[in-house]
Amino acid sequence: MPDKLDILLTALTEFRSDFEEYKKENKVQFEEYKKENKVQFEEYKKENKAQFEEYKKENKVQFEKYKKENKEQFDQFKTQLTRVEATLIRLEENQSQDIVAVLKQIDKKLDDRDNELQVLNKRLFKNESDVERLTRQLEY
Repeated sequence: MPDKLDILLTALTEFRSDFEEYKKENKVQFEEYKKENKVQFEEYKKENKAQFEEYKKENKVQFEKYKKENKEQFDQFKTQLTRVEATLIRLEENQSQDIVAVLKQIDKKLDDRDNELQVLNKRLFKNESDVERLTRQLEY
């Protein structure tokens, strides 16, 4: 039995040493790969930075143009809104004056009708008086 255990321990020890050696080899390879890729990454970064700066400049010009157009539209809208507000204020101020004018016209028409009714009432009263007087004369 001890022979099998010794064989297992020996195999495990050999595996460990092989694994440690493999780790060291891969560590060196990984470091080399990292260095190579770092150089490539830096080159890629520089290339893309230049492209990005160019793209940024182009978009800045377009953005400034868009911003200017929108500012003009906003200013026009603001001017129109100011005109509408001024018109509304004027209408609100004149509305009470308009209502007073209409009420005065109605009052004048009512006064005219009232005067006409008074004239008619006077005529009616006069006619009734005349009828009554004539009726009395006929009775005598």
